[in-house]
Amino acid sequence: MSLVRGYEELRKAGELLAEVEGSELEVEEMLKAARLVVRHASMAVAYAYSEEVRGPRSGVLRAMERMPRRLWAEALRLLEILREVYSEDREDYVELAREALEIAAGVLLSPR
Repeated sequence: MSLVRGYEELRKAGELLAEVEGSELEVEEMLKAARLVVRHASMAVAYAYSEEVRGPRSGVLRAMERMPRRLWAEALRLLEILREVYSEDREDYVELAREALEIAAGVLLSPR
């Protein structure tokens, strides 16, 4: 577990989201950036609660083994966002990225 590394991932997600929201990117570039925000947000949660982090999805699942049960609903929503952000029929990628960042921040700032 590395809370410091989790906060670093959270910072990256926040900076990238601010960049995306403040620019006029092409749809494809916005999609890539939104996916990256979701990835960083997921990795933040993974690093905060797990020592073995191989990827965002598996990292969140491993983190759930150690996080308080009251945070499981948030972690499950983060897993759902990971799936949704790779769906081709979505248009609200930036909104999903924003939600993922909010969830990750809430999880990291929750009392252990």
